[in-house]
Amino acid sequence: MRHACLVAGLAGALTIGLLGACEKANKDSAEKVKTTVLDEGADPKFQLRYAIPEGSKQTLDMVLDMSMSMDGAGMGGMGEIIMPRIFMVTDVEIPKVDGKDGAMEMVMTTTDIRLEDRPDSMAGLSGAMESEMDGMRGMRMTARLLPNGQTRNMKVDDSSVSAKVREQMKQTEQLVDQMTTILPDVAVGVGARWRVEQTVRQQGMRMNLIATYEVLEVDAGGARIKSDIEMNAPAQTIDQQGVQVKLESMNGAGQATSTLDFQKMVERVEADLSMDMRMSAMGQVMTAAMSMQMQIVPKGHEIKPPVVKGGGGGY
Repeated sequence: MRHACLVAGLAGALTIGLLGACEKANKDSAEKVKTTVLDEGADPKFQLRYAIPEGSKQTLDMVLDMSMSMDGAGMGGMGEIIMPRIFMVTDVEIPKVDGKDGAMEMVMTTTDIRLEDRPDSMAGLSGAMESEMDGMRGMRMTARLLPNGQTRNMKVDDSSVSAKVREQMKQTEQLVDQMTTILPDVAVGVGARWRVEQTVRQQGMRMNLIATYEVLEVDAGGARIKSDIEMNAPAQTIDQQGVQVKLESMNGAGQATSTLDFQKMVERVEADLSMDMRMSAMGQVMTAAMSMQMQIVPKGHEIKPPVVKGGGGGY
């Protein structure tokens, strides 16, 4: 979400990261990853591991609802801005599985992006956003998915996007994986809990992420897992398109529920995240608050309606 646009750029990078949440973070963005098992849960216990067969293909619908508000930098309080609903369609393929470590090569191609006005969304915003997002159609990304849910070597295929989008996406090869499920190294049962702590870089910002997972249901083929997410960033200076921006504070929290089938890329993910930032640049201070709700489902599965002010719809 830079001076107004600088804030927009940082949050926008997080947004793209959430849209690509099934794609996780690459090894260069994660400076530190620590997994701690808090409770192994009840019997029977199962070892949770992805084992997607070679040649598997899946088409995913990723849906994002977002709102934000900004104040400062001579803008005055803008009040809440309701953004259009974003739909992203992604084809995911596993062309190869490593016979030694079980790592799965992933190819992800964005085949369509569209926007849909929500109740109370800002007039004309969908058209402006759509022209910016058109360049992402056809974008191709590759990664190596490990059986425990971590990834390596996330890359955008430069030949699949325009020069403008390529420059933007160089920042978002570092897709945050706080919305994905990193699996523990021990067998677990219902009630199991584990915590994953990460320090990552996103759009030039260094962030600390903590996700605490709990197993709601589990068997040999899959699991339903909920997670509580915390994120914060220390004070730091960020270079945004040649402008030095001081991030004074950033805090966020969220929840997610993931239904996992270990032989598929995605079964269902639903997440809700909120974030507050305070920034300064060129002698001016700006604060921003953002909330977003995300769904990732296989093509053709139910998509829940957006949240409507005063109730109705929602997750």
